Amino acid sequence: RFDSPQMLEQACISQGIVVPDSGRMATFVHTFTHFRLHIEPWLVETPQRVAEWLPEQTWTPFEQLTHIALPAPVRMLLEPLSEREA
Repeated sequence: RFDSPQMLEQACISQGIVVPDSGRMATFVHTFTHFRLHIEPWLVETPQRVAEWLPEQTWTPFEQLTHIALPAPVRMLLEPLSEREA
């Protein structure tokens, strides 16, 4: 969690991740039974893979994400990105 866009940007820069001015995506709220999740997503650019591939994990190519079960907030977050790819 970052309290400001500047804090997010500083954390990203320290990891070699670029936060473009156009990176702020539309915010949304997902309501669960007992709480509301407020999501303020940012699209950032990474110079290389930032996740480690482990044998016990399964990675799904972006274009195949529509075919697997995803939590609703994750699906809502990824929808605008799939529209960009089309």
